[in-house]
Amino acid sequence: MNEKIQKVAKLFEKKAKEYWGRKASGFLFVCKDDNTVFLALRSPSTGGGWSAVGGAVAQAGEGWFDSDHDTPDPPDQIFWNSAVREVIEELGSMPNVQSTLADTLFRDGGFTYKTFICNLTREEKDRWTNGLKIKPSEHSSARWFPVNDLPSNRHPGLAYSLQNIRT
Repeated sequence: MNEKIQKVAKLFEKKAKEYWGRKASGFLFVCKDDNTVFLALRSPSTGGGWSAVGGAVAQAGEGWFDSDHDTPDPPDQIFWNSAVREVIEELGSMPNVQSTLADTLFRDGGFTYKTFICNLTREEKDRWTNGLKIKPSEHSSARWFPVNDLPSNRHPGLAYSLQNIRT
């Protein structure tokens, strides 16, 4: 491998470590019934800022977390399963999703983050929110915001998702 390719490969590997893995996914929950969006405030140790909920794809035996920078993305089902696992780990339970409205796909070098934008009914929103058990090492707060009044201190991943929703 020539020197230039080696430098690029090392850059991709460094970026992937900054992202805590090479593939990741999460959910951005919305409630169309009352025009709100669910956001979690990341703990200072995880970067701060309001964000969607998710994390590294680390499905047992799949090797996506520490894969090479040129490893193709996993199938959508692996992204989905990983996002579900993260929501349960960080908030205590997964809501019953009414529908998937859209998604976003962020790529940077060998890193990929897929965000699923999902609708919850008003009833499911209330049921799920009342039972939240926020993991303090991940988030310091979580709440629903009116779509037209989102907080300004957004995690860069959330800002990207809000600007690049694919339907």
